[in-house]
Amino acid sequence: MTDVIELVNRNLSCTIVPDLGGAVTRLDIVRRGNVVNVLHPTPAGTTDPRQLSLTHIAPIGGPVRKNTFKWEGKPRTLEPNFPDEPLYRNGIAWQRPWLGKKDGKFSATLRYMHKHAPGWPFDFSLTAVFDLEEDHLVITYELANESRQGMAPIGFGTSILLPKSRNSSLSAGVSSLWHVDEQGVPTTTGEVPFDLDLKEGLQLPLLETRERWFAGWTGKSVLDYADSRISTTFKADDPLEHFGLECHKDDPFVRMTALSHVPGLMDIRGHDEDETGYRVLGPGDCLSAQVKLDIDFGSF
Repeated sequence: MTDVIELVNRNLSCTIVPDLGGAVTRLDIVRRGNVVNVLHPTPAGTTDPRQLSLTHIAPIGGPVRKNTFKWEGKPRTLEPNFPDEPLYRNGIAWQRPWLGKKDGKFSATLRYMHKHAPGWPFDFSLTAVFDLEEDHLVITYELANESRQGMAPIGFGTSILLPKSRNSSLSAGVSSLWHVDEQGVPTTTGEVPFDLDLKEGLQLPLLETRERWFAGWTGKSVLDYADSRISTTFKADDPLEHFGLECHKDDPFVRMTALSHVPGLMDIRGHDEDETGYRVLGPGDCLSAQVKLDIDFGSF
């Protein structure tokens, strides 16, 4: 494993590991000798991307229905990328080594380059620039089609694990919920049920839900810890407009994901591209976006 990249200021400490898909393995508040986890810390020694504190998703997010899609009239088949999961999920960037360097005390740049190979049939690159400020972490992405010719479907995003506590609650602005098929892949939208009403706030210790996808996300989700008065706000800008949530009572964390598209977008019927986030890029074309973790230190 390559050396980790450490970004540290007077309030925050961030650890990035290029070999682990460019992931963040810790983001902590460090003040007056005390440490509080902003992201759920990655267990020591793990290489499982699903346990990493923050992962980057490209070139497609979420599960792919039946591990196949059509492109230019030809079927494209993908292999499941985890031994215990039946579907290809979240692309390959989070499972491959990246190149990275520290740009300064508070910033770093990482890049993943993919050439046509098993795992994904199109060339692309994903660059992530990290900036650690006094009370937030910003990641600026650029996703590019690196093919010399031909269009390619493309998507990207960020998945984070945030710690839960006895009195933690999550709120977010969303308008509807994607219904899913028997494999958990979205099919069509409907009303948000009461037990998943993020507008009113959800008590995380009581929440039990598999991965669910929301439409009409405002790009802002807030996790409040009443005991410490600390809060973390997860923000994403256009085109990262699709919000995923997964929470299990036995887990010490909640997973939140921001994507540029809804999973299953390659064959969703009855919804236009504005609703699904379906995008294609020509040679040399790119998409960019930012995600931001804002921390309110409360009484810490």
